Amino acid sequence: MNRLRRSILAVAASSFVAGVAVSAAALYHPPIDRDLGPDPEYERRFVETFRPSSDQVQTLRFLLRLRNREEEKIRNRLLPQIEPELRRLAENVEVSLVEQVLTPLQRVEYERLLATGRREGS
Repeated sequence: MNRLRRSILAVAASSFVAGVAVSAAALYHPPIDRDLGPDPEYERRFVETFRPSSDQVQTLRFLLRLRNREEEKIRNRLLPQIEPELRRLAENVEVSLVEQVLTPLQRVEYERLLATGRREGS
């Protein structure tokens, strides 16, 4: 019976030590949860550079979400005013690309793809 108690105590002690080690590692190198963070690439660079605690990463994510919400509000407010200009810009660039970059043979292929896309999209 004494041997069983020692074995149980040894397993419990090893589990405790392993838990402490994992917790300590998480404090110094918090995991980057790419599904939760609003800007995973920025978060990755931030964590690699500054090695923040888990609390700091949570605050970072909160602030990035706040920024995204505010940006969305600004876009929604301004988009109706600038959308026609953006559409004209895109059309002008597309025309320039076709005329200045593509060869005549490539233009034929471009027009074919464009016509096919219009039929599939309709």
